[in-house]
Amino acid sequence: GIPPELIIEAHGAFGSSSCINCKKEIDADRVRDEIKSGDVPVYCDDESCGGLVKPDIVFFHEGLPDAFFDNRNKDLKGADLLIILGTSLSVSPFNELINYVTKTTPRLLMNLEVVGTVPSKFAKNGLRLGRTDNSRDYMIQGACDDGVRALCDLIGNNWRNDLENLVKTLKSKTKSTKKSINVSKAFPDMKPAYMDYDWRKKKDY
Repeated sequence: GIPPELIIEAHGAFGSSSCINCKKEIDADRVRDEIKSGDVPVYCDDESCGGLVKPDIVFFHEGLPDAFFDNRNKDLKGADLLIILGTSLSVSPFNELINYVTKTTPRLLMNLEVVGTVPSKFAKNGLRLGRTDNSRDYMIQGACDDGVRALCDLIGNNWRNDLENLVKTLKSKTKSTKKSINVSKAFPDMKPAYMDYDWRKKKDY
């Protein structure tokens, strides 16, 4: 797959965890196991802190990671091709990214429907799909998985076989679980922006 250092997960992921007070990085496997086992909330292992620990995921109304803003201009200006997969292109700042590539960089949309063609105050130019002046925007309409496979077939050089083998390998390593996580128990101090509720007063955890 893609090396982790080349991926910017704008909404975070369970791959790392941190204390929300002292910002110390906490072993992600420990946090994941404790949450799944119901041993929550998870606290910082620094005795002088004792703050709550959560996976480095972005909750509603939390800011996106600095890496997203620090790298978007540099990375996209140097892109040879922009691939846009499975999106409505209606939410800022993500819909702005299509304008960060150069004016000659090809842009390929893989999606169930055409999106991003209407300019907005964020995506000023929009995709030019279906326009007579379109010189660089393309679309593979359908499911993203099918689009990626079709692109691999076009590239050739065993890309399709490599992709299918990689998918099989990753699926075999993934441990599926149907046990849901009670967010209110795992993160009692996290007050959702849409609810005026103090989880610290909750008594059932």
